[in-house]
Amino acid sequence: MRATALIFSFVLGAFAAPSAVILDLYQAGADVVLSGGGALALGGQAPAGSTNLGPAIGDWFVVSGPPAAGALVWQIAVAGPATIATGLNLNASSGAGVPFGFVFTPGAALIGFKGYTLGDNFSTSATFQGTTLAAIGIAPGSYVWFAGPQEESITLNVGQGNSGVPEPASALLFGAGAAWVFWRRAR
Repeated sequence: MRATALIFSFVLGAFAAPSAVILDLYQAGADVVLSGGGALALGGQAPAGSTNLGPAIGDWFVVSGPPAAGALVWQIAVAGPATIATGLNLNASSGAGVPFGFVFTPGAALIGFKGYTLGDNFSTSATFQGTTLAAIGIAPGSYVWFAGPQEESITLNVGQGNSGVPEPASALLFGAGAAWVFWRRAR
């Protein structure tokens, strides 16, 4: 009975965990690359409208993936930095994956996707050819925003390399393994 309760709590904990997006901006040879992904549920709310997305980065926005017309946009409360640079507005040379845009201002944000189902994992990237992190002018470090009532995190890591896409399924797998070990020892 205790093993069943433990398994149930691990499963519920894995699904109740807040969603997260991690984006990495790093130097790759003569280019700067923005890549990452994750999953966002945005409280299950309906989109507020649509817009066009093109891969770029600026003082108060990050957009990756290929250009996309008619991307759905969610307007959501956000806490985090109001800007990441001063005087920055740089279009990417190319983009791949799911078009994702994040426009942040004090207290609110617009989050845009094209061809994405809320809650699913996605990956996205953009390449800024022939430039450097120093020329872009964003200070190295991590910039973190918390969006919506579930406080889903959006993290931009600058100059730290590629950290990969977070996988919420890992928590479920870990929980199942820990429950199995507990069950075997209790037996």
